[in-house]
Amino acid sequence: MTRESLSVRVARLEAAEQRNSEIQASRDRETADMKATYADIDAKLERLIEDKNKRDGAIGFGKWIVGTGFFAMVGSAVLAVLHLLGSGR
Repeated sequence: MTRESLSVRVARLEAAEQRNSEIQASRDRETADMKATYADIDAKLERLIEDKNKRDGAIGFGKWIVGTGFFAMVGSAVLAVLHLLGSGR
């Protein structure tokens, strides 16, 4: 091998090493971007789940009020009180 061929090989190896470093840096940036994106998505999902749980709680309370006849009980009590107050004459 001649001296020139060795210097060419060294230059090629150095260029390959540089490309590999650039590729690795690019992958590291992409990984960091993906982690940030996933963190953002997770935060959005947590807010959506929290909102859904609040809505489900409110809907459940509404179903309980209607299902137990809560308004009918309150209305009956009001009518009974009005009847008792009106019959005192």
